[in-house]
Amino acid sequence: MDKKMQNMNKLENGEATLLDEGQRLYDNIEAAFAEIRPQILDDNNSVIVPVYWEVGRAISDAIGDSEAYGTQLMMFLAERTSADFGKNFDERRLRRITQFHQMFPVLDDLPPNLNWSHYHVLMRITGPKRRAFYLNECAQFNWTTRQLEQQIRSLLYERLMSTPEEQHQEIKDIAFNARPKTTPEYIRRNPNTLALIDIAEARNQQHVKSELELELINKLQEFFLRLDNGFVFVEQQKHIISAGGIHYYIDLVLYNTILKRFVVVDLKTHTFTYKDYAQLDFYVKRFNDRIKQSDDNRTIGILLYTGEDESVAKYSALSDSETLFDTNKRRHFPTELELQAMLQRERKSIERKLLLEKDDNTSEISV
Repeated sequence: MDKKMQNMNKLENGEATLLDEGQRLYDNIEAAFAEIRPQILDDNNSVIVPVYWEVGRAISDAIGDSEAYGTQLMMFLAERTSADFGKNFDERRLRRITQFHQMFPVLDDLPPNLNWSHYHVLMRITGPKRRAFYLNECAQFNWTTRQLEQQIRSLLYERLMSTPEEQHQEIKDIAFNARPKTTPEYIRRNPNTLALIDIAEARNQQHVKSELELELINKLQEFFLRLDNGFVFVEQQKHIISAGGIHYYIDLVLYNTILKRFVVVDLKTHTFTYKDYAQLDFYVKRFNDRIKQSDDNRTIGILLYTGEDESVAKYSALSDSETLFDTNKRRHFPTELELQAMLQRERKSIERKLLLEKDDNTSEISV
């Protein structure tokens, strides 16, 4: 009897079959977790990975192709796992474990030095080739989960795929170890390496932004790079000091290799004030006076605000507006409306993700 027929029989036989098979499956799960019970919810432990994989396989085999039966079975199992192993071992975690087996179907292919938090990140990556790339690099270079997320945000895979093979090692060296030069001349010669600058250093500075802001800045970086209009990443949280000794951090710095100009982006989560406009103009003037080269065009400044109900985008008054809004050059920059729509869309998506993560963390209890 094939799996499809077996699943039809399960649904026809109803609750009795669910109780019998569900209990047998749970007994197997409980036995598998017996030896690792103290670490069962420790996502930073690699010991749980093969056990999770075996549990995921058992659940997948039991569900087969029946979505309806699978929903009932998951609810049955989750009620028992959350009662026996802690509230955080709920239906969401069971589905994640099942997905883990489905995305990584060969146990022997799983590197032993990766823990569950690594796989949690890897499962969010779309495309099997892209996922396999980050899996192998993470295992080979012993990345932490934070480093793995950083390399994904920097679009390492996409940069390597768009770069000649002889330059791959240089890009990896920069991504994993060194900080590249940020002069316009170097940027024009090596545009693909600039997306790989290590931004972790900036995040460890005393200047602290909220998790929402940091996620939005990452999304802005990806947005500009995906435009494929000559934008390359230079730096996040660019540190500059005013003549009066005041420390500032520019949220995002880009360089457009086609128009030969820097772009500085400042993100606010409060309504604009005259001080915000003055601050952005200071950033633009500082780049024009001290950073841009003689053959570079004037720096473009972009001031962004995102709130719960609206987002606003404005280009700096000090920007070279005649050049920027020239018909032939304006197409390289997103419109203010495009930036506003992107911010509002990404803010809602990030807030949903952060809320789910908060629910996960607050519901977890010790076992």
